[in-house]
Amino acid sequence: MKRFIRTLFGGLKLSYYHTVPYLPIAYEAVKLAREIAPNKTTDEIIRLSNQLGVPEMWGDRSPEEVIRNMVANAIRLKYPDIPDSLLNRSIEIAYGALKHELSE
Repeated sequence: MKRFIRTLFGGLKLSYYHTVPYLPIAYEAVKLAREIAPNKTTDEIIRLSNQLGVPEMWGDRSPEEVIRNMVANAIRLKYPDIPDSLLNRSIEIAYGALKHELSE
């Protein structure tokens, strides 16, 4: 059991370590999305799209999905070769950090 826990937490630590280079831009993109599109209206999403320099792609997606994809695309502009797993983890960490910051 100890070995399993050590392996599990070692893997989590390593996954966080690999996200470090991407966290500043992820945090800024998430923070900008929170500031510009708090109500997730169409006008706010269009304004966010212009600020991030990425297109908004609706399709049948919810506003939350559109915003998340815009944040991901903004990160990909700076780091085009970022693996999806690190991109997703960076956004999750940035969102959690912002949520924690706002709750204090």
